[in-house]
Amino acid sequence: MTAADHPLVGSWRLRRWVARAHDGSESLPMGEAPEGLLVYSRDGTMVGIMGPADRPRFAADDVTGGTVEERARAFATFVAYGGGYVIEGTSVVHLVERSLFPNWIGTSQRREWELDGSGDRLVLTSPPLLLGGQVRVQSLSWQRVRR
Repeated sequence: MTAADHPLVGSWRLRRWVARAHDGSESLPMGEAPEGLLVYSRDGTMVGIMGPADRPRFAADDVTGGTVEERARAFATFVAYGGGYVIEGTSVVHLVERSLFPNWIGTSQRREWELDGSGDRLVLTSPPLLLGGQVRVQSLSWQRVRR
């Protein structure tokens, strides 16, 4: 099956993000109401953007401005990256070309994927990742928007 024919192809909205520690404790890195968009295109390109629904606005409408505190808070409450992707069985590997977090550029980010029976709910699960100073497995639940 090629990427163009794969059931992951389409666009998805983030519904839930849970981080699980090795002791079983859970946290919600982007709060109770995370928002995000994930797109897997037929040509093998992916883009993911995620953050909490209630991100504070900057005082001014300067896209590259803001106070040091505003910029730090904006960076700390948003994840954005994109590039290519390949599907390897129950894994999807994101080949990061651009990222808000520069350390991910040029890396491969592996996620296990699972679809429900209808093909409209997707769960992506990371290996343990350092996020906010803690190493946890990230589990993101998505709802299909378009095929």
